[in-house]
Amino acid sequence: MSCLSNAFGPAARIIAITVAGLAGAAGSAWMLPAGRAWAQGAVLHAPEPSSVEYGFLNNSDMDKAGTLSVELDSVGIFGRRGRNFASADTQLSLAYAVSDHVQVTIGPQFTLAAMHVVPGLPDGARAVVGGVGGDLRLRLVDRRTNPFGLTLQLTPQLRFADEAVRGGIAYGLAVNLAIDRELIANSLFGTLNLTYELNQAHVDGIPGWDRGTRLGFGLGLATRVTNTLHVGAEFRYLRRHDGFGIGRFQGQALYLGPTIYAEFGRNWWASLSWQAQISGHEAGNPRDMDLIGFERHQVRLRLGYEF
Repeated sequence: MSCLSNAFGPAARIIAITVAGLAGAAGSAWMLPAGRAWAQGAVLHAPEPSSVEYGFLNNSDMDKAGTLSVELDSVGIFGRRGRNFASADTQLSLAYAVSDHVQVTIGPQFTLAAMHVVPGLPDGARAVVGGVGGDLRLRLVDRRTNPFGLTLQLTPQLRFADEAVRGGIAYGLAVNLAIDRELIANSLFGTLNLTYELNQAHVDGIPGWDRGTRLGFGLGLATRVTNTLHVGAEFRYLRRHDGFGIGRFQGQALYLGPTIYAEFGRNWWASLSWQAQISGHEAGNPRDMDLIGFERHQVRLRLGYEF
């Protein structure tokens, strides 16, 4: 417990204060007797549960059993110190809902990087098949019949190139726990994500392995503008450590930015998110942002089709 306390520090207090605030915002729903409140909730959610999509954060909702969909998910990063390049990881995934509570996703990942005057790397743009990845989503608590939703997502990954398109081998696992709630019926939604990610990588031509851990949390609010258009904002706190587990602290970053989600027709949907690092620091340099382990800007574009 002392390791976790030292790792998060003030971030743990931010979580507690924010969760209390979200609970207060939804407090009116708890004033009703339990049976009456959730009987009304059942009416509000019939025949389909109300929900919104976020950007870098997850909700707890799950596709219906038997649903098959394809998704293009691209994350671009910009603004690393001493690295004048832009990079994007794009994954083309096929997702299948095994049941109302289990969904699996798998697909190839492509990496594109454009570099200019980066030491040790050639100028120009290059693209490679960067690896393969997927995820397993398990809904543990259904928001339609409970005060909140809870979904666990496990994301293993195997990579053959890093963000600068240098060859090598890397593998890792990200664990995400999404807790969400409908704060105002059919209008305002909130989510809390807890994340833990470990990675081990070797770059060709560089001896040894680099082992690292990232952990943090994210808070998101989203609202319906129309039935097919959702907008919101997200806040994320991330930190990185040496090795697996919570080793030596290396840096931390605070991100903030808007999200937008739209549906097109009956089957197509798209979302766009942008986040900027608004605060942070590297180990040993508390007065500046962490632009070594994290980016100044992150942009995520997702495009999906449901069969």
